[in-house]
Parts: sequence; C-alpha cells; structure tokens
Amino acid sequence: MRKSIVILLLLWSFLGYSQNDLYCLHDTAGFYRLATINTATGVISNVGQLPGVSFYVLGNKQCINTHDSTYTFSGHDGTNARLYTADLATGNIVSNPIFNNVVVGLRYNCMDSTIYAIEEVTGNYYLVTVDKATGLTTQKGIVGGVTAYVGDGFALDVKRGMYHFFGLFNSNIHMYSVDITTGLVTASPQFPDNVTGVVYNCNDSTVYGLWEDGLDYKLERIIPNTGTHSTIGILSNIDPGFVAESASISRNGEYTYRGFSSSNSVLVTIDVQTGNVINNVAFTNNVSGIDYYACCSDSPTVGIAEVETNEVSIYPNPFRDKTQITWDEKIQNGSIRVYDITGKLIFTEGKISGNSYHLIRGNIDTGIYLVEVEAENKMVWKGKLIAD
Repeated sequence: MRKSIVILLLLWSFLGYSQNDLYCLHDTAGFYRLATINTATGVISNVGQLPGVSFYVLGNKQCINTHDSTYTFSGHDGTNARLYTADLATGNIVSNPIFNNVVVGLRYNCMDSTIYAIEEVTGNYYLVTVDKATGLTTQKGIVGGVTAYVGDGFALDVKRGMYHFFGLFNSNIHMYSVDITTGLVTASPQFPDNVTGVVYNCNDSTVYGLWEDGLDYKLERIIPNTGTHSTIGILSNIDPGFVAESASISRNGEYTYRGFSSSNSVLVTIDVQTGNVINNVAFTNNVSGIDYYACCSDSPTVGIAEVETNEVSIYPNPFRDKTQITWDEKIQNGSIRVYDITGKLIFTEGKISGNSYHLIRGNIDTGIYLVEVEAENKMVWKGKLIAD
C-alpha cells in the first residue's frame, strides 16, 4: 500500500525520557502525586505533587503526550471535574480546564499529536478529539446503537488509524472499530467474553487483553474486526482480578497491570509474545492511571522531509541485538541500506532475496536510523529503525 513516510533527520524531542518509563497517579494521604513505577520491584518514585486534585475520575481518562512530555488525566478539584495536564519532569500542572465527565477512553496518537476519546451526548456516543488546553471536544463521528461503554476496553491502533472500544448494544457487549479519519464504524462484532485491560501494542500492531475463564487469567491476542481472541499464555499462580485504569504496554512489548495474588495487591508484567510472567511483585492499592511513556512513532519536531514509498515492517523495534525487516513482495538480487539521522550510510548489503531480512546490530550505535530496501535499482520500501 502506498503511503507517505516521514524521514527523520534530528534527535528525539524527548531526550531524558525512556520509552519504558511507567507513570501513574499516587494517592498519598489524600494528596495526589505524579509518580513513576519500577516494574521489577514495585517501588514508586514521586515526580511532584498535584495541588488541588481531590480525586482521579475513572473511565480510562489518562494518556501521555510523548511529544511535549506531559501526562493528561481527568480529575476533580472537589467542586468541578477538570482535565489536568502535568509536566512529566516536574509534576507541575500546565493546564486544568473544566472537563466534561461523559468523555472517556482518552488515547494519545503520536502519529498526528491528537487525543482521541469517546463522548456521550444526549444518549448518543461519538468519537471525538480532545483539546487538553481548553477541555473542549470535536466530534469525528457517531457510533450508532451504543447504550453504554464498558470499562477498560479502549485501544487506539495508531498504525491503522482505528479506535477500538467495548460498548453495549441490545444488552450484548460489542467491540467497535472506528476510523479516526472519517469517524465511521468499520466493525462491531459481538464480544461476549470476560476480557478487560485492553491495550494496543505498536510493535506488532496488535490489541491485547486479559481474559478470565473462571479459573485463570490469560493474556489474549484480540482481532477487533472479528471479535475473536486467542490465548498467548496462562498467568500461573496469579488470581483472576484486575484493578481499573492499570494496564499499559511498553515499547519492549511488556504488558503491565495491577492485579491480585492470594488476595494481595500485586503489579504483574507479562511478555506479550510468549505470555510469560516477567515480574509479579507486591504493590500498593492507592495507584491509578498507569501508563507507559511509549509511542509507536515518536519523531523529531523539526527537520523532516517526505517521500512517497512503501513501508517496511520491523520487529522488534526498538531492538538491541537483532531485528527482522519485512516487506510485502518478494524480490531478487535486491539491497538493503541503513542511514543515520545525518544521512550517512552506516550499513549496506546486496544480493537480498525474498521479503524479509534479519539485521544483526553489530557496530550500529544507539539511535534512530532510516532503512531502505531496493529492488531492481528502484527504491520501493523505507522505514524507521531504532537501536536501543
């Protein structure tokens, strides 16, 4: 499929932040603080107090803007619901406009620097964009037939431009897929199973969630268009139980959520590719709004140019030792090239055949790179590569 790809020419705009930082709202003796979480130990480190915030408002009403490094959430000052935006480095509140309580499922899209959400207006549900500075929403399209949203069932596929959420229709749960460009519903299959903690993983452009089958919790890979899901792994020795507003996936493909083990609160981290539990640590019960500082396409703020080409698929990306680069047509006697952000060629190999290539890191330094795959002396595939 033909599309425009932005070629990256400068360093990240968010130097100093890690794509694996996990942020949250920490309620300490009635005072809310912006904090980070160590998923290996469960230790919480405060970033800064959030003055005036009385409580956090449920409804998956938080997201992180990775381009200006801010954390946006819906809270209450004791009188009014507000849309707070705090600086990730200091915790300082940069804006706090009055906010409509019927807006839920805030999801940030780093492809277009826009917050998307679902809003209920006089009994109808709409896909909307949210202006965090003013708290105002703009309708993109109506989602017909929905009578209520279902909590912890919101995910934004930034690569396909699709917003997914669970809603009720005729007393049945459906998984709705809405095109963020047109606002049109593209699919709404019935989704009867007890799946929660739905999160999008940009490494494989897949939606994941937790399924309680009555005995165990299972990590599930979900196909939104059909409403089907398949088990990646069973979470052994972890009791079924999910705490609202607590699921997020890092750029390393680690799914983290708050749950239970022998009735105690724990923080669980799972590898989404294998379903294996990476960490299962004791955790506090006064944390909400868990969200990784991660984005599928964070880019520099200046110095860009556009080219018309096809896009490669790269996984894992970011990578450490090796990664697989895949394109959609088989080639013969092609070549692959990797350029750094200055345009300098740092790796090349010829006589490439097939539709994939395993790249070994070797002497490639940490940074952002442009990958080019060429067939028959014609450039046909490009993509962004990140060495971690």
